Amino acid sequence: MTAYLEQGNASLQQGEYLAAKEAYEKALRAGEEAAEVHMALGHVAAMQGEWKTAVSHYTTALQHNPQEAYTYRFRGIAHYELRQYHSALADFNDAIRLSPYDDTAFWLRGRVFAALGDHAWAINSYTQAIELAPNEAIYYEDRAEAWERVGNGRFAQEDRQKSVNLSLKGTQ
Repeated sequence: MTAYLEQGNASLQQGEYLAAKEAYEKALRAGEEAAEVHMALGHVAAMQGEWKTAVSHYTTALQHNPQEAYTYRFRGIAHYELRQYHSALADFNDAIRLSPYDDTAFWLRGRVFAALGDHAWAINSYTQAIELAPNEAIYYEDRAEAWERVGNGRFAQEDRQKSVNLSLKGTQ
């Protein structure tokens, strides 16, 4: 990692978005790793709620490195926030294809299916996330909501209880 990129990352961690953006732009002008810099610029935009700008930077990052699963995941989040659910779904599918053990990508894909009203597929994605990370309370909570939507109150209650138990366990 080079100096400007490190400087941008330090500023980003401190919530200094303008300083981070300036450092990342210097990194691009200095010829630093374009994929990494554009991904970082996407993060700056996302943290400021500038989702269209985030999509643009993540897309540029993917043009430089189309095999980076996390960039697909982050672009999928930006598409989701813009309610561009089909684009988000495509990105989460690509993230899963490149990183099949990424529980977060499965969970996020489930959220997209839920937003599209396809609760059976949401349940499938949440279940895959749970298989990979069985101690994530939010996965059970979201799956419980999907179970309710398909009319299975018993499974919904079981998942809600599991979510509560995991949440309580995490606070001890």
